Amino acid sequence: IYLVSSRAGRADHWITGKWCNRCGVVDEIISVLVTVASLHLPVLLIPGADVVLTTSYGVLRGRAAALLAAAGITLGSVIMVAISLLCINAVVQLPLAVITIVKLIGAIYLVYLMMTTLAPLLREKSPKTDQASNESLVNHPLTVGLLTEITNPKAIIFFIVLFSLVIERHPVSLLWIAGGVAVLFTGLYYTGLALL
Repeated sequence: IYLVSSRAGRADHWITGKWCNRCGVVDEIISVLVTVASLHLPVLLIPGADVVLTTSYGVLRGRAAALLAAAGITLGSVIMVAISLLCINAVVQLPLAVITIVKLIGAIYLVYLMMTTLAPLLREKSPKTDQASNESLVNHPLTVGLLTEITNPKAIIFFIVLFSLVIERHPVSLLWIAGGVAVLFTGLYYTGLALL
């Protein structure tokens, strides 16, 4: 609920029973949440190595192993988000023309990534299982989940593009909140998948 006070046209916001004169900050945080959710959640729904890993552990070794794999994937996301945010902080120091070129390359790569990920799914009616990938599941699920996430080059590129879109509309200080939200969504998604 927003109410405009008569003092200098400043907007006040009702939060937890107190008047808040910082509704601009609250609006920025909510906007970051919406931006990250609208861009990250659809990408999580596209099946990839992490989905295959989590479901394989769930089918072959049970929920506990699948939850450990999900924890490894989430831990890997923490590492990838941190690396991405450090890269974004370095890129912010570059001239605007270079930043625009990097964004365009990132956007083109995301479109390519989406097309290459969805094309095999549309062509094949039944997924084929790879015997070699099933044999590699003898390692600890947490370690395999972590290594799967941090060796995925698509993950770091996606996070860099995601955070470059966030920084375009929001202050740099909110990037770490965006990173935390992305990790939270990743953890919740893979934990939910492991519990199925």
